[in-house]
Amino acid sequence: MVSFARFHLLMRYGEYLHCLSGKPESAVTYFEQAVEVASILYVDLTGNPELALAHEWLGRCYIIAHQLGKAELHFLKSLEVRYALYGEDHPDIAISWHCLGNVAAA
Repeated sequence: MVSFARFHLLMRYGEYLHCLSGKPESAVTYFEQAVEVASILYVDLTGNPELALAHEWLGRCYIIAHQLGKAELHFLKSLEVRYALYGEDHPDIAISWHCLGNVAAA
């Protein structure tokens, strides 16, 4: 089932696993599903901030899992979506660049 409620549930559960339970590697499955659901829900809205956020969280999980290529891919997608939404001068653009910097530094 694809719905906004499912997307938000996947995101919240992934955030819980990532931040509170100390099991960020377990969160990957939920964030992957959230990206998939968001890609369907926002097919005509490539500049949707929730799609960007889903890619960002998935990238964060991949950094922790030492899968830097996958992390970079999702951070770049997040940056692309945010550029489409906000243009150059927005704090969320800086967040995406910061995440990409973390990949380069890892």
